[in-house]
Amino acid sequence: MIPISAVLFMLLLVPYASAQAPDNFLAGWPEWLTWSAIIIGITCILIGIALMVSRLFVLPSLEAWVHEEIGQIIFTVFIIVVFSGFAGIIEETSSSLAVNMLQSKVTAEGQTTFWIYNNASGRWSTVQTSLPTCPYPCHIYIARGFLGSTYEVYAPYITGLAKEHAASTLVESLNVGSDTQWLFPMLKLDLNYAVPLYPARSIYNNTLNVLLTEIMKIIGLLKFQEIALVYLTNLSVLFFISGILLRIPFFTRKLGGLLLALAIGSYAIFPLAYLLGWYTLDRSVAVITDSQMNIPNPERWGELGESGVPNGVGLLFTKYDAGGYEEKLGLIDVVGRAYTITTILPILSIFLTIGFVRHFSPMIGGDTELAGLTKLI
Repeated sequence: MIPISAVLFMLLLVPYASAQAPDNFLAGWPEWLTWSAIIIGITCILIGIALMVSRLFVLPSLEAWVHEEIGQIIFTVFIIVVFSGFAGIIEETSSSLAVNMLQSKVTAEGQTTFWIYNNASGRWSTVQTSLPTCPYPCHIYIARGFLGSTYEVYAPYITGLAKEHAASTLVESLNVGSDTQWLFPMLKLDLNYAVPLYPARSIYNNTLNVLLTEIMKIIGLLKFQEIALVYLTNLSVLFFISGILLRIPFFTRKLGGLLLALAIGSYAIFPLAYLLGWYTLDRSVAVITDSQMNIPNPERWGELGESGVPNGVGLLFTKYDAGGYEEKLGLIDVVGRAYTITTILPILSIFLTIGFVRHFSPMIGGDTELAGLTKLI
């Protein structure tokens, strides 16, 4: 048992050196390796005692259990070493992908702008630089960048949509009428009437109101998902450390394996769908100009009123050219595409994570079920 314990402690020095780096996955909890070494040491002592008892009293079943526990401890140390290296590989790969993913646009002069996060304002913006900054963990930063930049892309769209709705509602309120008064002894009778000049705008304005309400919900969900990714990163660290510590004793091994699978899944698998979103999802928005928001001049009575389709209704629908290619994006299409980011992506991320945990947890000795959640898959 002494040579095995010495080898295990030497192997623990590998992740201990990397965990001290300020940009490491486990840098905020450097004590976890110390506690892991202490628990492994105590477990090795207990296993050594059990081995002596099994040979002294000739108990084959106990000796077989000892051999199995030795293999489990070695496997636990192997997980620590491998995942420490795996986290570094993820970081290097993400740093390379950040050059393409965080890119905002390339100007006509060849200058490149990238999305960056401003800690002071809590907002994403674009800066002109040769290489983007990608703080650790880079893949989480890129996933957050997809959500944060989408939030910023929709901001001008919401502004234009709100202006169009306000102006069109004002136009709808215009009317012509008359007011007549009759005075009688002890009585005053007022008679007034008004005829709306733009009644057809009511349906159009109701549509704009629905679109504005839905897009406001969407950007709220975008910010919620971005914040959730930050908390998930910290939570995955706690899962990993707890899983390592609980996997060492045999009586908590199943729970420890499950927590380890949850840690790896939430850290590496969950952000994957958002990384793919940079390449797969269209975040185009409709550009609303002031040309659709002209308020009629009441002095030009002959031009007041609308017949047929209200002015501006064309903003709702996407226009295509003769070849069937998109020429101008409509307001309805923008909201429809935004739903993909706020509904499909989180569902895909959750299902991928649950599926990974369900299949990976038994491989490292953990439970196979997540309290019924895996029945969804």
